[in-house]
Amino acid sequence: MYLAWAVGLLFVVLAAAYLVRHMREASRACALEDVRRAERQRVAEFVAPQADGDDDTAPAVLTPPEWTVPKNSSAGSGRRR
Repeated sequence: MYLAWAVGLLFVVLAAAYLVRHMREASRACALEDVRRAERQRVAEFVAPQADGDDDTAPAVLTPPEWTVPKNSSAGSGRRR
């Protein structure tokens, strides 16, 4: 009879410990999500979207300088001796 009480009490203690641990992890995850949400909101406030009518003068992609064909040094266009 006492063995059943001991096993039952042990089960209750283990279940309570599991629930407390689970609740702590859930509250930590919730707090971490709140921090992430606040950070995203701060970034969104810092970088305001441009209106459609705004003219952005910076090019989207920088283009390389135009290619000029190199001159052949043996073509005789240089100095003559």
